[in-house]
Amino acid sequence: MAVARNGYPIRLIQDNGNTIELMANRIDMNVTRKTGGKPMPWTGSSRYSFDMNINRAMITIQGVFVDDDTIISGTPGTAIMNFARTQNDYGTGFKWNAPQWGTGSNLQYLFHDEAPSSNKSPEILRPGNGQVMYHHRDAGRFFLPTAGLVKPAITLGSVTTNGGTFTHHIYFKSVIGGVNDTDTTAYDATASDPTVNVDFQGNHQITNYLHTSTLPTAYKGVTPTSLATAVAACINGKLSDYFSAVPIDVTDKNGSTVDDGGVQITQVNHGSGGYVRSTGLSTAHPTSKSPEYAKCYMETGYGFDAFVGASDASQKSAGDKVQDLWGIINNSIPSAKGSLIRTRGFKAMFSWDRGEEGGWLRAGRTQWANGDYIIGLQLPYNSMVQADSSELYVPRNFLVPVGKFKHGIVEGGPDNPFGNKGSEENNEPASVEFSKNGFTSGIQGTVTKFDVSYDAGENVYVFTMIFAPINRMW
Repeated sequence: MAVARNGYPIRLIQDNGNTIELMANRIDMNVTRKTGGKPMPWTGSSRYSFDMNINRAMITIQGVFVDDDTIISGTPGTAIMNFARTQNDYGTGFKWNAPQWGTGSNLQYLFHDEAPSSNKSPEILRPGNGQVMYHHRDAGRFFLPTAGLVKPAITLGSVTTNGGTFTHHIYFKSVIGGVNDTDTTAYDATASDPTVNVDFQGNHQITNYLHTSTLPTAYKGVTPTSLATAVAACINGKLSDYFSAVPIDVTDKNGSTVDDGGVQITQVNHGSGGYVRSTGLSTAHPTSKSPEYAKCYMETGYGFDAFVGASDASQKSAGDKVQDLWGIINNSIPSAKGSLIRTRGFKAMFSWDRGEEGGWLRAGRTQWANGDYIIGLQLPYNSMVQADSSELYVPRNFLVPVGKFKHGIVEGGPDNPFGNKGSEENNEPASVEFSKNGFTSGIQGTVTKFDVSYDAGENVYVFTMIFAPINRMW
C-alpha cells in the first residue's frame, strides 16, 4: 500500500527492537556540506575550497499525538539463532575459541565426558615450531562423541508458557554417520520429545597422542546449515502450538554469508515475553575434564531475552503516547555493546572485536539490547521508479547511504549516475525490519530534540522532533 497523502506514518526504533509508530504532518530534511569558496589573493578574486565530504544532516519532524480509537492488537516476538557464530566470536577450538556453533568441533562437548587420557586434563597435542605442545583450547578435537547420547541443547519459552513453570526443550542426539560422507543431521519425527539427530562422522580418537604432532581430521557431518534446517523442522513439527521457524541466511564472524545457517523463530501468540537460549553452558560431566561448549550467537535480544518486536495489546491516549516518548528521550543511554557510558555492572566498556571495518574498537551495535534508547528511524516515501506496471506507487524508506566505498557504497557513473545511493537501488520495502547493520533498512541515529505543545481543551498534542543520523554511538 502506498503512503497515504493525508498522513505520513513514521517509525522510531529502540535499542530493544521495539518500534514506536508516529503520524507526521510535516518533515524537513537538511544536509549541510562543510565546504565553501574562499577568495585567494592575486587570482582576480577566484575562489578555492577543499571538500572532504564532511557533512551534517538533520531531520525535523512535526506531527500530532491523538487518542487510539480502538484497541491496538499485539505483535509476535521474533528471535534469530545464528548457528554460524558463537557468542564471543573467538578463533578455533572450544568455548573461548570456537568460531562456529553448529559444527562438530563445538557440539562434541555435549556428547563426551572426558579427554582421551585419564591422566590428562583436556589438553591435547598440537604442532608448534616443530615441537609437540599441549593446548587446552583444542581439547575437543580428540573427543569421540558417544553415539545415541541425548542432551537438551536449546530452551525456548513462549508468551503463554513463560511463567517459569514450563519451558520447551529441543534435544540433540549424537549420531555417528559416515555413509558416503552424507550429512544425516535431521529432525527426528519419531522421537517423543523434540529431537534433532546431530551427525558426527569421520571422527576418531588419537590413543597414541603423546607421540604425534598431527591434529586429527576435522569433524565432518553437521554444519550450521544442516543444523538450522533440522532445528526449524523440529520446531514446526513438535512445537508448532507455540512457535514457527524458518531457516535464514546469516553471516559468520568474518562477514561471509552462510546460506540457511540460522533459524528465525516467531511466537505464535502475540504479546511480550518468551526467550530462546542455547543450553548446556555448564553441562554436568562425571569428571571435570570436559570443557563447556560455547553459546550460539543471538542476532536478536540481549543475553537470554531473545525475542524482539513483541508488543501487548493496548489502547493509549494522546497523553500516554507523549509520556512514553518524553520519558525515554529525557533519560536513556545507548546499549552496553559498544557504549562508553553504560557498562552493566562495570564490565568492559569497549567491544574488542576485529569487525568488518578492520578496527579493534567497534562502537556499532549488532544485536538488540535491553535498553530503550532510540537508535533508528524509518521514514517512508512514495516511489514510482520501484513500482511495477500494476501500481502507481510503492512505499520505500528514505536512506542515508554513508560509509567507505569498499564497504558497500557504490559511486555513481555514466550508466548509473546515483550509484547505490539513489532511488533506483532503494529496493527494500518500507516494511522491512530495521537493522543496525548497513543502510538499506532505515536511518541509524537518535532524537536530539523533542518539543510538545498542548492547548487546554484540545484532545491532541502537537510535537516537533529533530532526528540526527548517526552511525556510531557512544
